[in-house]
Amino acid sequence: MGTKLRWVLMAVSGVLFALTLVGVYDVRYYFFDEPVYIDAAQALADGEEVRNWEHPPLGKYFIQAGRSLSTDKVAGSRLPSIAALLVALAFLGLVAERLFAGRTAPGLPGAAAIFLAMTDPFLLNLSKVAMLEVFVLAFTLAGMYFLIRFLQEGRRSDILFMGLAAGLAVATKWSAVPVYAVFFAFVFWREKEAALWGILTAVAVYIGSFVPYLMLHGQTLGWGDLLGLHKSMFQFHRNFNFDYPHQSPWWSWPLQLKPIWLMAETSEQKLQGLFLLGNLITYILGPLGLLWLNIRRPGWPSLLLFAGYASTLIFWSVAGRRTYFYYYLMCSPFIYLGALAMLWQLYKHRVWLGVTALGSVAIVFAIYFPIVRFMQIPTDYTKALFFMPKWLYLFQ
Repeated sequence: MGTKLRWVLMAVSGVLFALTLVGVYDVRYYFFDEPVYIDAAQALADGEEVRNWEHPPLGKYFIQAGRSLSTDKVAGSRLPSIAALLVALAFLGLVAERLFAGRTAPGLPGAAAIFLAMTDPFLLNLSKVAMLEVFVLAFTLAGMYFLIRFLQEGRRSDILFMGLAAGLAVATKWSAVPVYAVFFAFVFWREKEAALWGILTAVAVYIGSFVPYLMLHGQTLGWGDLLGLHKSMFQFHRNFNFDYPHQSPWWSWPLQLKPIWLMAETSEQKLQGLFLLGNLITYILGPLGLLWLNIRRPGWPSLLLFAGYASTLIFWSVAGRRTYFYYYLMCSPFIYLGALAMLWQLYKHRVWLGVTALGSVAIVFAIYFPIVRFMQIPTDYTKALFFMPKWLYLFQ
């Protein structure tokens, strides 16, 4: 049963990945924060002044690379996010195999974790836009894999790889810092010297990410200017208190009280758009699974998953600036793995219970599939689909 289920999950995930790839062509214009990042990416490539310095440059290099390699600039700017999704899925599967190895058929934990990710409209929709979140997610999952392998096998080289992933993640967006603070705390607990070398590697990679920018502006900028640049980025975030209709407090994210419309259009009693909503079954099972693991299966793996999940929420609770639901994507790997733990317990207790629960994840995804493929939704169906008070905030 386990082997057959593994192949079914892999086949379904493959089809959904193909549909996600095609989805970069669904909307033929830039929307949400895409223009901000694309303008900055183009300015970096042209050696011009960059107006968007709220984040480090690495993610913008990726976006510009996609634009440079494609004749379709709109789709090309989004294709790097699809590539990052593929990397994230690969490392998610490897992490799941590491954590759940030996408990069931080989390959089933990885296939199930990837299936949970590929039935998550939240992740799929962010993977089809020219933004930075999926890059950070991919580097975070890569670092998590090397951390777990280090904790299981004690290979120091894994911490250098984790440091590389940490530097790439933070060079894309500073929001990776809380999760990697947790990761390095686990390394420090096991071996202090290895933690130091990992941190030094991360810092070197982070600084190195600015080299292309300095090379393009070599006659006017030096390394000393990076200090002013970082001060500017810090001040931007510190003073980011503008009111936007999309904002939501951090405590509302686990309940999904106000997910985000990346874009939406209405016409003739119909609605179509891209809505960042986590799979309702997965996003309930995930946090419950993390709690269950720490109560019934205490140990460093359970603590790592819970601490990784909590780190993002704790950080944004004290950040002192406006927050948005899409920041919650950093919690998604831990949600998938927590949900996998719950599904495994059901599967182990009764096979049909586990398969039924997994099927319910697929059913919920199918119900909300129109928000993944930018399909028109009749008004009557809309009211049933978006039943929470603030889910239609753009139209109230």
